[in-house]
Amino acid sequence: MRLFAAIAVPAEVAAALGEVIRPLPAMAPAGLRWTSPDDWHLTLAFYRQVPDDRVPDLQVRLARAVARRTAPTLAVGPLGTFGPTRAARVLWVGLEGDLHLLRSLAASARAAGRRVGLDGADLAPRRPFRPHLTLARARSGADLRGVLAAATARPGLPGLGWQADEAVLVRSDLGQGPGGAARHTVLARLPFSRRGWAGEAERSTHAGPR
Repeated sequence: MRLFAAIAVPAEVAAALGEVIRPLPAMAPAGLRWTSPDDWHLTLAFYRQVPDDRVPDLQVRLARAVARRTAPTLAVGPLGTFGPTRAARVLWVGLEGDLHLLRSLAASARAAGRRVGLDGADLAPRRPFRPHLTLARARSGADLRGVLAAATARPGLPGLGWQADEAVLVRSDLGQGPGGAARHTVLARLPFSRRGWAGEAERSTHAGPR
């Protein structure tokens, strides 16, 4: 099955962010596929296809990695793109806050995949981690300079925040959701530790947007 580990966006934060970016699709070029606020999430590790018999071991390793860490505080940052803004492939909104903890957790989530026998570029030990929520995708490069300029001019985008109390292991079934999108099903909820652990060096001194 196709799996990924993630931190979900609370409904109230998704609703507030959705209201802020609501005018952007009308300013964007045709052909962008906009994601649903119900599916917004911060991907920690993407596992692609996982054999059924390896899922329990992966879940145990992920649960252990999450439970060793304090609940991170996250905040919405500015918009950005993958690919140059003249020919972008993805429009995203960045996340800020406890970034050192997130990077460490993402590395552990990728390591959990490797330890159950998975491989691929998505699980590379030194793969760059850029915390974000995907807002839209383009089949071919799209000119998003106008969208980014409009978003920068709109108040309220940075500053939306929350404390994540859990990570999730999610099954993704391509083409099975509304409009041909992927259908996401939570297989396991993995709680963070509220008290942390001895010697924890990942406590952020900055809990809001930078």
